[in-house]
Amino acid sequence: MGLRTNTAVWLDKYQRWQVNVQRDGERRSFCSSIQGRDGQREANKKADDWLDRGIMNPNIRCEKIYEMFLEERKKKVLSWRQDDSYWRCWISPVIGKKKAGSLCDDHIQTIIDNAYTAGLSKKTIMDIKAAAVMFVKYCRRKRVTAYVPDEVAIPKNARIGERKILQPEDMVKLFVSDKTLFKGKVVTDPFVHSYRFMVLTGCRPGELYGLERTDRSGVLLHIRRSINESNKVTKGKNENAIRTFQLTKSAITEWDAQKKLTPFSRKAFYDGKPKAMLRYWKRYCDYNRIPYVTLYELRHTFVSAIKELPEGWLKQLIGHSKIMDSYGTYGHAMKGERALMANRIDAIFQDIINSEQSPVEISVLNNVLSGSI
Repeated sequence: MGLRTNTAVWLDKYQRWQVNVQRDGERRSFCSSIQGRDGQREANKKADDWLDRGIMNPNIRCEKIYEMFLEERKKKVLSWRQDDSYWRCWISPVIGKKKAGSLCDDHIQTIIDNAYTAGLSKKTIMDIKAAAVMFVKYCRRKRVTAYVPDEVAIPKNARIGERKILQPEDMVKLFVSDKTLFKGKVVTDPFVHSYRFMVLTGCRPGELYGLERTDRSGVLLHIRRSINESNKVTKGKNENAIRTFQLTKSAITEWDAQKKLTPFSRKAFYDGKPKAMLRYWKRYCDYNRIPYVTLYELRHTFVSAIKELPEGWLKQLIGHSKIMDSYGTYGHAMKGERALMANRIDAIFQDIINSEQSPVEISVLNNVLSGSI
C-alpha cells in the first residue's frame, strides 16, 4: 500500500466515484456507482489492488487476454498451433466474450461437455481441458481472476480413441512390394524405404524428414532435429526427442537402399514438403490394398510390435523419457544394451512377418530383413 496519493471523487455528471492512478507510465481509472463513502472506498480498493498487485481490469474480455497469452505460448512451446486450434474451435465459443473476472467451473465444464457431445475422443477432450486450464492459469498470473478450475471433470464414458496400425499381413505387403500407381502407370514408389524405416525404428514423420546422412555413425542413429508441418526445423516434439539408438540390420538395409536411390542428397530419406509424402503413401496403400493408416501410425505400428520389450528400452527408442547423454561420459556403458535391443527388434519383426508367409516368401523376406539383398 501507499502507492496511491489521491482518493476517489464523486462525479455528478456520471453519478459515480472515480479515482485516476498511474503505474510504470500506464494510467488507469477505477470507478464505483455506489453512492456514499462505501462507493468511494470500493473505487479506492480497486485502484490499490491494481497498484499493489499488478491487477488488470477484471472486466477485460477473455479473447483480449488470449492475444497476449498466445504470443507468450509462441515463444515457449512448439505445440502452440494445436492449442490455438482448441481455442478457436472449442474454448473461445464458450468464454471468448466473457469477462475474465467472471470465469467459473460452469464455463470450463461447458467446454468439456461440448467436446464430449461432439464425439471427440477422451484424449482430445483431455487436451482441450488442459489448454483451457492453462489459459485460466495465465489469467490468474495476470491477476484478472482468482478462479481455479478444480471441480471440472471429463465424462467417464468418453470415447477412447483407437490408433490404427499395420497388421502383420499388411507389413508383409510393405516389405515385399515397392510398387505403386502413378498417373496410371505402375512404378517404383520413391519413398517405400521411408515407410519401411518408420515401421522398423518408430521414428516420427517429422524426425524422418529431418534425418541427414551425417546423423548416422556406423550402426548408431542420432535423432537431432525434426521438420514440422510448416516445413520448419525444430528440436522435436519434446525435450526427450533428441536421442541415439542402434539401428537394426533391417533398418540399415532400408537406409542404404535409399542412399543408392538418392546418392547426392544431404537428407537421408526425404527432402520435400511433408504433405507430399503423405499423398504418395496413400497411393501406395491403395495400390497394394493396405488399409490406410497415417504416417504417424507407422510409429504406433512399431510400438505395438515391440511392446514385449522392457519399458525402459521402449522409452529410449521412441524418445518418451530422459536417458543418458548419448554423447557424454557414460555413452560407452550402453553399447551392449543397444546391440541387444537391435537384435531383439530384428527378431521380433522377422517372427511377425514370417508367420504370414509361405516358405518361399519367408526366404525372400529373411534376406531383405537381414540385409543380404
